[in-house]
Amino acid sequence: MTAAGRLGFGPNSAIAPRYGPVTVFCYIAIAGLALCIYSKLSTQKKILSRTAIFCTGAAAGILAIAWFNAFNRQLIVLKEIREERKRLALAVQWIPAIPDNPELKLGKIPPATIVDKARSLSRRDLLRPRLVGEALVSQVQREPPSADSSNGTLQAAFFNESGKLLMTGIARIPNQRGKPDCVVVGYVTEDHRLIPFAVFRPKFERLEAKERFRVDDLPSDGFAVAVDASNLPKEALVLRAWSIDMAQQTGFPLAGSISVHYGPNESF
Repeated sequence: MTAAGRLGFGPNSAIAPRYGPVTVFCYIAIAGLALCIYSKLSTQKKILSRTAIFCTGAAAGILAIAWFNAFNRQLIVLKEIREERKRLALAVQWIPAIPDNPELKLGKIPPATIVDKARSLSRRDLLRPRLVGEALVSQVQREPPSADSSNGTLQAAFFNESGKLLMTGIARIPNQRGKPDCVVVGYVTEDHRLIPFAVFRPKFERLEAKERFRVDDLPSDGFAVAVDASNLPKEALVLRAWSIDMAQQTGFPLAGSISVHYGPNESF
């Protein structure tokens, strides 16, 4: 009755994820009702009329179509939620290096609270995955040395109309197949230090990024990502990047540097 009553607010409200338990009990109730009717009719040895059979089949068909439609939509939502959780977990893992990471907002609670809780749990060795080690944090806070393209290259970076920083490049780990675990990007200071502001898994993101970067022209170890760079200073900056191997807890400098200025469609 509760599930049916929510239909008055529209199908989207009726099948919203937060009402999952009620919806499941609705399916269980319908299945139980069908079984009870079948059992009653079998006991009385009554034969259903053609109209009753048609109505029963139509109702079952409509229910099945509605269920599969809702299921497919929820699969899409599930993939999006899973991707957000992966990004949030990576942002939490890199709190020691990037405590002001905008990706922490994905936790739906104040980022400062997430930072405090993560550090508190880490001190008691209760946080999984663990925060990155001090040695790796110290390494990525240094300006990467001059490097050839064997480790990869930071190729392009610019802001789109919504203020996201779009970056493309190639990331590798020496003597290993596959992509690195993540890439850390920062801006160079006057004293030749690096202030990390973003960390991401190297991959191809978003349809508009793929079209803008012409992904078909990039190698399999390339990446094209859009990151929230609201923690960047609003001034001209030089970006450098590290390719990270989490197993070895070490970084490898990417070749190339990009000059950008915080603002839509601005890059150098």
